[in-house]
Amino acid sequence: MSSTETTTPKTKQKLLESAGQVFAENGFSRSTIREICDRAGTNVASVNYYFRDKEELYRAVFDYAHKRVGEHILHAVGIIADSPPEEKLRTFVRAHLHSLLGTDGPPNWFSTLVSREMIEPTHLQREMVEREIRPRSDMLIGIIREMLGPGATEEQLRHCSLSVVSQSVFHKLAAPVIRTLHPEQTYTSDDLDRLAVHIAEFSLAGIHSLRTQQERDQP
Repeated sequence: MSSTETTTPKTKQKLLESAGQVFAENGFSRSTIREICDRAGTNVASVNYYFRDKEELYRAVFDYAHKRVGEHILHAVGIIADSPPEEKLRTFVRAHLHSLLGTDGPPNWFSTLVSREMIEPTHLQREMVEREIRPRSDMLIGIIREMLGPGATEEQLRHCSLSVVSQSVFHKLAAPVIRTLHPEQTYTSDDLDRLAVHIAEFSLAGIHSLRTQQERDQP
């Protein structure tokens, strides 16, 4: 690797972007360093220089994209930390939906890469979940706990949080099927804003119903 390449600030960024695209298209096992470097316009020694090997590059790709997702969602909710939990949930849903299907936050290949990791998990999955996804999950559970109150069980909190995020995830994973069933369903920025309102209000209705039932069942 030439000294010019090793000191070019953009080389590492190019490798991360190219690796993200290739891993999203092919999965970890079928992706090659050669293809990644060809797409980045650099030589194979650059991966060893910056990341050591393919596994470390894969980890760095997730760190790079997850950080942008996490910062986007955590920042969006953080700036309204003193707002009612209902407003925080609406903000969380919008940020999460746009991170999956829109142009906010992570690169456009990221949600595809995450989907592939769910279907074809690598041994790095648990580490990435704990480091990158759990903080957002804990934030959402905290918001829901505010609405359900101290009487909420851990099972209720878990079910509610998974129900909220799964609505957005479904639109990502099943988008081709949805478009076949409902050709009028599109995913422009305005469409996503309206969909986020629906998901949030639908979720809030369910959470408030659980709170009402919980209070009714109390002795």
